[in-house]
Amino acid sequence: MNAKTPKIKDWDSHAITAELRRRGLTFADLARAEGVNCRAVRHALYNSSPKNERLIADALGLDPAQIWPSRYTAECIAANPWRRAALASVGHPAALLPPPAEHTETRVTAGHSSGRAKGRNVRDADSRATA
Repeated sequence: MNAKTPKIKDWDSHAITAELRRRGLTFADLARAEGVNCRAVRHALYNSSPKNERLIADALGLDPAQIWPSRYTAECIAANPWRRAALASVGHPAALLPPPAEHTETRVTAGHSSGRAKGRNVRDADSRATA
């Protein structure tokens, strides 16, 4: 029998906003305290932004990984070098994960700078028979 691990869900953006308001805070308050734009802080609700995730989590007295667990999985961090660098800039220990193995895609341009030969893309030329 194959047991499935339960998927941990991120907090809903409305739940985060409600919890901040319950504590008497707004995104504008957090932004002013940090000296950034209010939209930049709010952006963390929907997209990866470790600096602003940390700002919101600190205001709630939590770790960012407790609010957005999907953004702090080993697979997510290893697959995204930009996220790993951003986490390193705020001192998060997950940034110390090893980088993923290098991608070995062969790019064949066949003498043409656009990467197209005879009207077809030849990025994966190693998997096609060459004529």
